Amino acid sequence: MPLVHRNVNLRGIIEPISVLTLHKIELFASKINALLSRSVPRDLYDVFLMFESNTIDDYKLLKKCLIFYDMVGGKQIIDQLDYSTIRNMGFMKYKTQLKPVISKNDKFNIEEAKTYVIDRLTEILKFDKNELEFIAKFKGKHYDPFLLFNDNEIVDRIKNHPMALFRCK
Repeated sequence: MPLVHRNVNLRGIIEPISVLTLHKIELFASKINALLSRSVPRDLYDVFLMFESNTIDDYKLLKKCLIFYDMVGGKQIIDQLDYSTIRNMGFMKYKTQLKPVISKNDKFNIEEAKTYVIDRLTEILKFDKNELEFIAKFKGKHYDPFLLFNDNEIVDRIKNHPMALFRCK
């Protein structure tokens, strides 16, 4: 995805500052992959808020980015998720790792968040034939980004992705 200029307002500075950032779909995909790989309360909190905010308008592209990131940098298990690491995230982890850093007025309910996020991910992560073929071929050390993305601009940017090429050696 192309980088995006965002205007950021900082306290004490009158004029907004333009900052170059990742595209929001890439940001969301990387945060979801973090949740799926390390299952810590702060990732659940972030993903829950991202879904609640409804700022993603292209869930198909989000799914493709999730697949890509899992293949090139993750555990390569996106087609076998059972969400047990999220389900088993305990209240004590929430109490010690997240609660101290969120607002006292925040009424975050970890059990509701786990259910909501798992339900949303289950909806999103229904793979089509090409996505399953991309995953299978990638695991078999064959990288074909055209199976995953039909946008030539995206494929041109990722066809020589160093981690994809490295993992498919």
